[in-house]
Amino acid sequence: MSVIRGEGRAFAELLAAWGFAIAQPLLDVFGRAPEQFVFRGAGPATVVAFALVVALAGPIALWLAEVVVGLVHRRARRVLHLLFLGGLVAAFVVQAARPLADGLVLYALCFASGAVAIVAYRRVAAVRTWLAYAAFAPVVFVGLFLLTSPTSRLLDDVASAGPGDVGNPVPVVMLVFDELPLASVVDEDGAIDAELFPNLAGLAAESTWFRNATTVSSSTWHAAPALVTGRLPEPDAGPLAADHPDSLFTLLADDYDLNVVESVTRVCPTDVCDDVAVGGVPGGLGELLRDSGRVMRGRLSPSGNTGDAVAGMVEEGTSPEPSGASGIEPSDDGFADFELDQPARFRAFTDGIVDHRPAVHYLHVLLPHVPYRYLPSGARYPGPDPDLGRNGDQWTTDPWPVDLGRQRHLLQVGYVDALLGEILDALRERGVYDDALIVVTSDHGISFRPGQPIRGLEGQALADDVLADLAWVPLLVKLPGITTGTVDDANVLNIDVLPTIADVLDVDIPWEVDGQSALSDPRTDGHKPFYPSDVNDFGVALGDELALEDRAQLADVLANGVDRFLGGIGDPVRWFRTGPRPDLVGTEVDAGSAVDASFVDVDPVVDRSTGTVPALLRGAVGTGEGVEPGDVLAVAVNGVIGGTSPAMATGQEVTFAVVVSDKLFRDGANEITVHRIGPG
Repeated sequence: MSVIRGEGRAFAELLAAWGFAIAQPLLDVFGRAPEQFVFRGAGPATVVAFALVVALAGPIALWLAEVVVGLVHRRARRVLHLLFLGGLVAAFVVQAARPLADGLVLYALCFASGAVAIVAYRRVAAVRTWLAYAAFAPVVFVGLFLLTSPTSRLLDDVASAGPGDVGNPVPVVMLVFDELPLASVVDEDGAIDAELFPNLAGLAAESTWFRNATTVSSSTWHAAPALVTGRLPEPDAGPLAADHPDSLFTLLADDYDLNVVESVTRVCPTDVCDDVAVGGVPGGLGELLRDSGRVMRGRLSPSGNTGDAVAGMVEEGTSPEPSGASGIEPSDDGFADFELDQPARFRAFTDGIVDHRPAVHYLHVLLPHVPYRYLPSGARYPGPDPDLGRNGDQWTTDPWPVDLGRQRHLLQVGYVDALLGEILDALRERGVYDDALIVVTSDHGISFRPGQPIRGLEGQALADDVLADLAWVPLLVKLPGITTGTVDDANVLNIDVLPTIADVLDVDIPWEVDGQSALSDPRTDGHKPFYPSDVNDFGVALGDELALEDRAQLADVLANGVDRFLGGIGDPVRWFRTGPRPDLVGTEVDAGSAVDASFVDVDPVVDRSTGTVPALLRGAVGTGEGVEPGDVLAVAVNGVIGGTSPAMATGQEVTFAVVVSDKLFRDGANEITVHRIGPG
């Protein structure tokens, strides 16, 4: 009996220490981020299992390790028990004390705390007693996670207003891109740039293009549900069916098959979308535990994150596609290659398009959302994390990294246009295109302004031009049987999308909506509500409403059009004519004129069959080359200039960065050189 009592006490002490150091922080962070479970396709059983594993698996593993050691040497087991308890106390302190210290000071503090805890445990009986009773704390932590956290709403039943009676059951195809502003696809004349984005322009030629359409939020958490519910965001609502029981999916559930691929959100209830496509995203308990490992590694590092490490995780990207799906093996860190699963989502969605019973084909894909890894051809390239010029949600004041970021964004938009072409071709081949109602839009935009917020996700004040970049998004509506295009500059909001679909399908919406059909009489005023979002320590908060009519105009968006950034219409290397000397791109250069330079994460040996090329070329110039910050540098591949960059002062180094065309690379070894461009 004493052995059982002793083992029980040892386990209880480990359970308590683990609960405060590991389980509570993880359950708190993940409890405020239901979108992570949504992204992993986790059902109620997986959510419960996650909580239990986080709370129990660690203490069980530590206790078993002690038992094994104790079989060999009893005193060694006691030492190991002390080390485990001290280490867990140190882990607790490193998270709690980060606001007070960092780096070596923080680690010294946590190690000292662990040592003090060991001494106190050995010498003070009250400490041991408290630790034994504290074993009940993990039960409380799990209970709070499953009963009161935002994630707990994934366990709730959803009661909707029910389906409507559809009078015109035509197929519905709705494509929602992510982080795609209107300014990224239009020229200053107000047309979609057909040279850069032929598929988007081709669809617009057969659609009603609501050019003055704006989203209602800068965060997917709030913007994407607005598209399918017709309702303005509410402060306490997450991106879940429990918070949005009435939606496009419940409206059409009786009359339509549902081919639904959601990212970040799960507005479609599981009883309606129980066979929702997941598009190659690794899911289940194992992947969630990998995610939690990444979060805890960040919290325990000297410069880690003490805030909500998950709320922005899906925004940043999280998971690789299955091995072999893209010719690239997933990395050990599931977060490193997140971007690879997005094309898989596109293709899984496309495979679900069939011509039989009327269907809703809904896709929200995290493209052209960061990270930027794709060229218009579909070739991939490795990139830094975080991307160049980004400091959280703020751009650097140096213009070149921001311009480079916009160029890489536009290159990824070019790839998205190619994927759109694949879907449109599939719709035509399968006899769906002509009769379908097709809606193409974006949840929100992104801004590229030096020294300004990127998305306004940290509660910053937003200038008028940044608001314009975030709020104005493409909205194309192709009506069934219509092949002529129209540009409509009426005041349209993304909450109008669902009422517009209902208008075409001749179905009454059995709940109150804030939007109206874009095909009905236009609004008589220019009021455009917009709610910035704040990713903070408690999740994604909804900011106060901003009225856009006095802060930004459509003309401001068009003035920032893509042709103002990528000129040279008709130029085959137009995508890459940026930087201080865009005229030099494509020029042959003598390799003997190169300066000494080193590159970061660039492998000049290329196997094009993998679809990967080192298109982002960045590095530093040798100190003896006489290159000064502000000088013009050209980067050449196999004797042809691929891009130009200003020389930048980065610490003690002079650095450069360009993106070049994948067509410059050949199989095998490639010669990559850097050249200083003088006057003339």
